[in-house]
Amino acid sequence: MWRLYLLWRGAGIGTILGETNVGNAKLQKTSSNTSITDGNGNYSIAGATYGVFADKDCTKQLATLTTDENGNTDVAEVKAGTVYIKELSAPAGY
Repeated sequence: MWRLYLLWRGAGIGTILGETNVGNAKLQKTSSNTSITDGNGNYSIAGATYGVFADKDCTKQLATLTTDENGNTDVAEVKAGTVYIKELSAPAGY
């Protein structure tokens, strides 16, 4: 994926900057035992938070992802390459 920026410096002079190797991170949380969790108000997949990290020790956080009621997160833009995902807080019941 490429992203281009055009910066005007006045008098019709511009600078074009390019950014390469941009990727996206997102996830979907699901229950491993839906016979217990589905329809049970004590469990929710909404509100789980995950950190997206640049290192396997999970010390260099790049982004935070939070699940909605369907277990989906928004997309976090990160540099292309290997990233590590770690659950930071579990949703209700987990």
